[in-house]
Amino acid sequence: MDSTSADAGRHRFSVLVERIRARLAEESGALLWSVPGDELTDLLTSLEALSAQLEALQLQVIREADRQDLGRTAGATSTAALLSSLLRMRPEHARAAVRLANDLDTALPLVQLALNAGEISADHARVIAKSDP
Repeated sequence: MDSTSADAGRHRFSVLVERIRARLAEESGALLWSVPGDELTDLLTSLEALSAQLEALQLQVIREADRQDLGRTAGATSTAALLSSLLRMRPEHARAAVRLANDLDTALPLVQLALNAGEISADHARVIAKSDP
């Protein structure tokens, strides 16, 4: 990845996510009619893995925001309240995201690794976290 002056001083994940979004925006509206069926199934599988990896990263960012108490720093009552406002999430979904982020970080590190690798979906991680005693 080339470094630009706009990227100077920014965390590598911030730069990476911005570049992925820009590249996906460039390709939006791509004509998929020419993609053969077997490649479409591979594409679906890869997209699901990518989605899991992105959600894993988002949960790690949520965990760090909670660790740094960014909600209160930003004037919200909690990290969940900040997420609800910032990301326009329903409050119960925001609370669940904070809880899952913390569970993956502390009690379920192997689930976190599987999610990071895109080997399980975020839904699978949620089910495992709910069933963990």
